[in-house]
Amino acid sequence: MLGQERNYRVVNKRERTIWKMNLLHNGESNYEFCKERNIVGFGWGLLEHTTTDYEEFKELTKIEGKHYQDGKYAYALQCALNAFDMMKSGDIILLHDKDISFHVCIVSDEHVNINQGALYFEANVTCNRKVEFLTKPISEEELRNVGVEPSSCIARHTIEKMSSPDKEQLENYINNHILHG
Repeated sequence: MLGQERNYRVVNKRERTIWKMNLLHNGESNYEFCKERNIVGFGWGLLEHTTTDYEEFKELTKIEGKHYQDGKYAYALQCALNAFDMMKSGDIILLHDKDISFHVCIVSDEHVNINQGALYFEANVTCNRKVEFLTKPISEEELRNVGVEPSSCIARHTIEKMSSPDKEQLENYINNHILHG
């Protein structure tokens, strides 16, 4: 594991993306479940379809999207899938937890994994990415001390790319105090 950690830490920071992700399901955190398995993910019910093929899953989401008249449900799924597709090994993911802290993990694979059946999420298909959870969470107070507004680190949806002005300060803090601290 130590050798793998070094690989994640040498990613050129210009190529690294910071993601913010919500692991809540029906108001409950999936953090412990994900940490035990070294994954982050989300589940989705696909009407009566199941698959273990990721490309087929993406096509099924288009079919499902037509089922919902307002389109918001399908749009949210498409946004989450796009984010998972764009992630690269070495990217940072911030996970907000209910205890007023942010957990940090590093993406450790280059592809989306898909599982049929509900691992934990109440869904017949789940998508996940392999990650390495770092041991030190970041408190809201620590974020404020380095000039980062904690609310800019909370995903409004399942997952989204961090693009606020706080990104550079946050990346510097993670590099200097979490990865190399």
